[in-house]
Amino acid sequence: MKKLYWLWWAAFALAAFLTSPAPTGESLKLFGNLAIGNYWDFNPALIAEWNAIGVLWLAFGATIWHERETGLPHGGWFLLGAFFFGAMALLPYYALRRDDYVLEAPQTQVARVLDHPALGWFLALAGAGLLGLGIFVGDWPAFVDLARRESFVYVMSIDICLLTLLLPLAAVRADMRRRGCWNAGRFAAYAAIPVVGPMFYLARRPPLA
Repeated sequence: MKKLYWLWWAAFALAAFLTSPAPTGESLKLFGNLAIGNYWDFNPALIAEWNAIGVLWLAFGATIWHERETGLPHGGWFLLGAFFFGAMALLPYYALRRDDYVLEAPQTQVARVLDHPALGWFLALAGAGLLGLGIFVGDWPAFVDLARRESFVYVMSIDICLLTLLLPLAAVRADMRRRGCWNAGRFAAYAAIPVVGPMFYLARRPPLA
């Protein structure tokens, strides 16, 4: 799997720099409006994708934050990098993380929140709502046209695809094994539903405390 993560990282980098549309002033304006929440007249598909990345980021945090003895700096630094660079920052973490890392019981309020089932339920509901918004309300032909014209949307679309694959394969699967709740059938069920499935795992996993 680790070789696959490096392959994804290289493919993402090549796609971002070689195949994405040329940056325009509109891309910067689009990013600025999304960043401050000024997007209510935007395509619902774009709104859903932007916010789903935030949901996925929190889900990664709910697993990475507790990992220790990984052979790397604290995962929180990679999580911070992912806030700005998405999968480009997380893929090296999972590719280099030691296989015999351990989980630490929550020692801080932040760790307790990230380990609490309520966070998983919140993310599951948020993810389901965003999927519904994007699928049933979004204008997908217009979204595809925008992604072909704007490098920001193009790269963000690749990023969310990688994050959606990486969450069950690298985060959920390892977390299930470390917590002693591994079950191949349940893992397949969690992984089968994009975005929402892994959130149900976070809501139902046994606590570390």
